[in-house]
Amino acid sequence: CPTKPTLEEALDKASLVFVGQVKDLSVSPLKPDHTQVKFSVNRKLKGFEEVAGNSVLVYSPKTLDGCGIAFTEGMDYLVFATGNPAFFQTTS
Repeated sequence: CPTKPTLEEALDKASLVFVGQVKDLSVSPLKPDHTQVKFSVNRKLKGFEEVAGNSVLVYSPKTLDGCGIAFTEGMDYLVFATGNPAFFQTTS
């Protein structure tokens, strides 16, 4: 994985930033090499102009070697995601 960006760089690059709780983890039906993570959004920080409601799907590579994140159901996270509402993605 590339070097970790600074907080400022991550915020600038991200199209969606929020604090949320993982509600469900599943294999992505469209991208089987990704985990589909359903979040309940507690705090919207950036990029929710095109996202309705308080839940959002984010995709992460399934393996840590692929820079994936091992999300845990029920845990809260500060999420920086790139992409668009059809495919928001986050990596470590």
